[in-house]
Amino acid sequence: MSAAPSLATVDGRLSFADAGRVLAVDPDPALLDSLLDTWAAAVPGALERGERPPEAADAPDAPEAASAGAGGERDRATDVNCPDEDSTGDDVPQLAVLARKRVLDAVFDDFHARCRGSGLQEADRLSLSVLEAPQPNALVVVDDQPVAVVDAGRGWIPVGNVSGSERSTTRDDREGGELYRDHVAGAEAYRLRTPSRGALYRAFAERCSPAVARDLLALLDASATVRRHDPCDQLVRAYLVGARHGVVNYDLRRASEDCGLASPSTLSTVKAELEADGLLETASVPQPRGRPRQRLEVGVDELDTAPLATIPELVRELRTESDE
Repeated sequence: MSAAPSLATVDGRLSFADAGRVLAVDPDPALLDSLLDTWAAAVPGALERGERPPEAADAPDAPEAASAGAGGERDRATDVNCPDEDSTGDDVPQLAVLARKRVLDAVFDDFHARCRGSGLQEADRLSLSVLEAPQPNALVVVDDQPVAVVDAGRGWIPVGNVSGSERSTTRDDREGGELYRDHVAGAEAYRLRTPSRGALYRAFAERCSPAVARDLLALLDASATVRRHDPCDQLVRAYLVGARHGVVNYDLRRASEDCGLASPSTLSTVKAELEADGLLETASVPQPRGRPRQRLEVGVDELDTAPLATIPELVRELRTESDE
């Protein structure tokens, strides 16, 4: 069973195990990241990046060895963490976030972070709202009791008592918490527009194959961060995994659209750019009726045989060379 969400403090950890609802008001990126990490760890399937079980670390189909070449290796199960369908996060308190847009943009610039946030939203454990005016202090409101949080560099210092039966219940505390709850109700929602890790896996497993879905997660996990405008961003990785498996372009597009990974026009642009850079090719697949479809193929032999863990850097090198 996952540990309850908590916040690292200078004298230990502030647990939210007994809370019904937690609201973060005007957190900085570090505080918001810390809260999201601990909530994701407590909610099954919401982790930003899958960690392989210890017993699978040396398995031949682990992410760094998966898809090493053509044939059977690529069809084997890559052992990455996928959502546990039998687990829920219903016992985890809901986390509401009221933060400035620049803070939300900074935290969710990474694709992994957006997946993690979407996973929490999918489990109904997270809401994100835009704060218009900065507050004097960052606050964590636990069941309507606001507690100021100060960053001490080696942990946070909560200014206020939020432990069990000793929680303050003064009128000012209750009114302060209710005030911020009203702020959330009237604030603009912050939308992630990125599929959760579970939604991504399910869409590609259904439209392409479980092996494609597993390799896509493994290739995404090959980088600690996947930023916007990265030469090997999430869409490039989806196309390269599809090409390594010989997926029909129509099926990959439908999987991407089903889970909300990208729009048709964006997918067309990415595919055309990869073809122009020589990293992607297509072969005609005759159909019983209508026009032939396109099977995706890797345009550079090295991309077809390289371990997944090395592909992001290899793609960056190849795309840099094509620009020169």
